Amino acid sequence: MQKSRGTFVLDGSHLERETSRGPVITDKLAAHLLRVYQNASNKAQGIFKVDGYQNDLLTWEEECCVNHLILDENKTWITVKEKGIYLIYVHVTYDLIGNGIVDLQLFVNFSYTGKEGMEHQETAADFDTRELTETAQDASLSAFLLLNMRPMEQLSVKVSAINLINYDDTRPFSTYISIIRYSDW
Repeated sequence: MQKSRGTFVLDGSHLERETSRGPVITDKLAAHLLRVYQNASNKAQGIFKVDGYQNDLLTWEEECCVNHLILDENKTWITVKEKGIYLIYVHVTYDLIGNGIVDLQLFVNFSYTGKEGMEHQETAADFDTRELTETAQDASLSAFLLLNMRPMEQLSVKVSAINLINYDDTRPFSTYISIIRYSDW
């Protein structure tokens, strides 16, 4: 017997969409939640959509509701301005077609204040191995994090098979990162 997962509804909009790996949060929901949240608070938050890549790191473009977050000049690192607990969701979609097997990997890098200055750590990861077919298929990787962050600490996203990501999405965009400062610490 196969278990099914429910789909939650808010204002008639579906919060999840079904993929081959299960339900994922849609960009429409993330943007809606940030707009509602932004009206209620002036806390750090934002949605960034993928813009390209540089040295295996995804580059980002501000998409919605960016407040108290800074995108570095290379557009690869997102810096927080306020101390707090941050809720972070990263979603990467690959467009797969061809022959062979491809290993897909997603890493969220965290640059934080350590005992000896800024230190780096891979904080979250997701992996998948897919057999390519002549029929186009989507494959999604995602990571959901809750991080205690201080001012000037940063996040970046590193992926494998970077050439298989669709960078030309307009709406809905399929590769993005959403960040919300959830609470003080």
